[in-house]
Amino acid sequence: MQRKDISSLLLKLGVSPSHQGFDYIIECVKMVDKNKELIYSVTTRLFPEVAEKFGTTPERVERNIRHTIQNSLGYVDDSVAAEVFGSLYSKNRGIKNSCYIGAIAEYLREGD
Repeated sequence: MQRKDISSLLLKLGVSPSHQGFDYIIECVKMVDKNKELIYSVTTRLFPEVAEKFGTTPERVERNIRHTIQNSLGYVDDSVAAEVFGSLYSKNRGIKNSCYIGAIAEYLREGD
């Protein structure tokens, strides 16, 4: 899975590259693509590994991803979000970090 593919999809989902969470989400998706099991241990394995790579804390990774996702919900086209996330997505309810990352990885995997 290429960075440009993930980045392109994130832009379609209304995610701004000016948010730190943008790069964190890309890294998370790439890691989940390589090891699907990471999606089941987001707080104990995935975020700590991403934090180490970026020289920050797992808590900051989680918070920046959450903030980035919440902010993007105001800009995403509902039809695009429905295509990628299906019933996991609701503009009113939002979407969990792990669901967001997992759905993007799976959507891009299906496209290959």
